[in-house]
Amino acid sequence: MRPKAQQISKKRAFREAARFVLHHFGVHGLVHQTDHYIYLLRDPRDKSVSYVGRTKNPKRRYSSHLNDKCEGSYVRSRWDWISELRTMNLRPLMEIVETLDAPVAEELVSEREFRWMFHVFQQGASLTNVDCIRMPRLFCAGRDSHIDFLTEPLDSPIWEKLALLKIEEHAEWMRTNRELDEMKESAAKPQRRKGHSIRIQPR
Repeated sequence: MRPKAQQISKKRAFREAARFVLHHFGVHGLVHQTDHYIYLLRDPRDKSVSYVGRTKNPKRRYSSHLNDKCEGSYVRSRWDWISELRTMNLRPLMEIVETLDAPVAEELVSEREFRWMFHVFQQGASLTNVDCIRMPRLFCAGRDSHIDFLTEPLDSPIWEKLALLKIEEHAEWMRTNRELDEMKESAAKPQRRKGHSIRIQPR
């Protein structure tokens, strides 16, 4: 392979790694016909960032945060934080940090959300995002780096390193979910009471 071709191939590999790290595991190729917004939820007590999200309707999304109990998820840190605020008659503060004008690709929306997650985590935020909690080594590696995640090019070597961590941690995440699902299903099954088993007599 020629040196120039090798260089192009290497950049392509870095871009693929970047997409893997910066995109949710979901449908790609989708183009949204409405504006999308990247937002932060701040703790009103000290203005620290506790959550990074994306939405096409900030008002509705904020309302859903106040009422979403994270049912169906094994990570309820966001709800626990919001519930704690509510006991003090407080609510999280929403801050729009980036507007993505329509038409906008799903890949770009996801990329910008993850870039902001890495950015505020790098600044010391304790995020309640499920991704940050379930993939701690990935985000700690980002925190320890000295790049600007909001502008780091997709052909940067950092993405290849982070992609390897994401593969490992996502696999562990899936294993943990399966184990928790099995425990939940087992607990839901009716337990047969002792001394009441039915014995079938042979004919």
